[in-house]
Amino acid sequence: AFFSGILDVDAIVVSMADLSRDGEITSLVAATGVTIATITNTLSKGFIVLFLGSKTVGWRSFISLATVVLIGILSLVFFL
Repeated sequence: AFFSGILDVDAIVVSMADLSRDGEITSLVAATGVTIATITNTLSKGFIVLFLGSKTVGWRSFISLATVVLIGILSLVFFL
């Protein structure tokens, strides 16, 4: 989920949904995989903006996205 989320989350979402629907994994495992992929994707977007954007836009975006990532991590901690 981590490596898949670097570029795109669509494939991992579809895979997790299919596996969960077929009973191969639990819905909790599917949700965890999707959350990890989404966190990774959000971080990679934040780093892209941080390094390619202006300093002001880069840091503002990165701080906002880091907040979203923190909330995602907290959701994993509290719901697992």
